[in-house]
Amino acid sequence: MSIPSLPGAAELSSREPPLAPGRRILGIDPGLQVTGYAVLENRAGKPHICEAGVIRTAKSKSGSADLALRLESLYSGIVEILEEFRPQAMVLEQVFAHYKHPRTAVLMAMPGAASCWPRPSVACR
Repeated sequence: MSIPSLPGAAELSSREPPLAPGRRILGIDPGLQVTGYAVLENRAGKPHICEAGVIRTAKSKSGSADLALRLESLYSGIVEILEEFRPQAMVLEQVFAHYKHPRTAVLMAMPGAASCWPRPSVACR
């Protein structure tokens, strides 16, 4: 099945093998304050939700958080999920930002990048 709206989707096709039984996928909806995630597993040819939740990024004592602290908090949460569930694949929601707000696009890309930067010891198998 082809997904034409995504870059590189032309390479996807129905010839791709389905996810093998027992294999897991981590899906991430990145955000600077709240990042959603779900871990899915193929059980008897059907998707099974192993875990779903949110990672809330850290705030400073004043109630706000600088970008570095938020990204570190997100990164730590993703590493914890990777260590526990050991997914074989990871997918990120595509970032959308209006062209009139390029700063928003840059800021929203950072949580996605932090999500894709796990330590080698916890990387997807």
